[in-house]
Amino acid sequence: MTDFSNNLKQLRKQNNLTQLMLARELGISRSLISHYENAERTPSLAVARKISSYFNVSLDTLIGNDFSEKDFEQTLREIQNSNLGAAEIKNSYSTENNK
Repeated sequence: MTDFSNNLKQLRKQNNLTQLMLARELGISRSLISHYENAERTPSLAVARKISSYFNVSLDTLIGNDFSEKDFEQTLREIQNSNLGAAEIKNSYSTENNK
């Protein structure tokens, strides 16, 4: 299963919703919710936005692209332990993200 599939199912269950209830709220079929939760289909961007809006979470959270606190702390330690200046850190970060 993908992060999206797991997150969707978890959010639905946390909100005490059946697949049918969620499908009706989103205006899509129950079988489509099932396909998403079982990683058999991927939602369009429009549907993913509807889902994230309905559950009041970011798209990044929904698809599992969150920058965790652990990741943040590790990155912060690496920066603090480096001898790089702000401009060098920015350049390094920009270069890394453009890969």
